[in-house]
Amino acid sequence: MAVSMTAMASTAEAKAEAPEAGIALEENDDLLFVGPVDEDFDLALASKEAETAQVMGPKHSSAPHLEMTREEAAKLAGERADRAFWKREIAYQVLNAVDAAQTIHFLDKGSAHEANPILGKYPSEKKIIGFKLAAAGAHLLGSLAFREFTDDETTEMFQVVSVGVQGIVVGWNMQFM
Repeated sequence: MAVSMTAMASTAEAKAEAPEAGIALEENDDLLFVGPVDEDFDLALASKEAETAQVMGPKHSSAPHLEMTREEAAKLAGERADRAFWKREIAYQVLNAVDAAQTIHFLDKGSAHEANPILGKYPSEKKIIGFKLAAAGAHLLGSLAFREFTDDETTEMFQVVSVGVQGIVVGWNMQFM
């Protein structure tokens, strides 16, 4: 049940309108407690002064109610998207470095060979590090290009897929430990 309430001029006016709107009222010395009868909503705390009355919405969050402009909301959304972008990029870079370390370790131990045909079966340590540094740079530049020239969903898809593939490679390598 959605109830929209505005500040009421007086306690008497609130009491008169409450039954028609399905609102429960309770009064103490300084405050008029106003709230819908439906249990899905918190009681709103409204001052008896109409100018200072506050109305709170449904209880979907325990966080305090914040008011913000469209510009502030857009800025906040942009900051969240930016943090998510960098978290995904860092995840890829960490997995890329782990893959390089695993490859070097397994080749030194002689327990496996490289499956990437670009590197060959037994590449040198320098070749592995060089290739992985190039892959790291290419991924970062690719992610930045996606972010600049496509929408957020496409950028996210590129990063999620590449993190997933790199994660599968690292997981696969674990069998040779």
